[in-house]
Amino acid sequence: MLQQTTKLGGTASDVTVGHVAHGLMMMTCVVNLVVDLNILSFYRWIPTPVPEEQCFEAIKAGIDALPAGTKAFLNSAEFYAMDMKTGNLEMLSRFYARSHPGWEPFKVA
Repeated sequence: MLQQTTKLGGTASDVTVGHVAHGLMMMTCVVNLVVDLNILSFYRWIPTPVPEEQCFEAIKAGIDALPAGTKAFLNSAEFYAMDMKTGNLEMLSRFYARSHPGWEPFKVA
């Protein structure tokens, strides 16, 4: 269980969050580190995303690892997808639809 938490400030000062965010980029955009002969590293997009069930299990495991009452920060962005569109947000929408039926934190057009 993740024990390191922090309180937010301002009007959210009653909210406790985990110190570690869960980055979701690799769930919808598979990136492979490539090293060339000059020892220069760069990333290359690979069009084989992680299976969605595996993504959902990883997100849930991260949330479940937090102490009771602690909020998770899921780091997503609209451009994390092979087509540079909303694949990451759409995947999160499907996760919430499955884990919290009837609850729609956001809609993806």
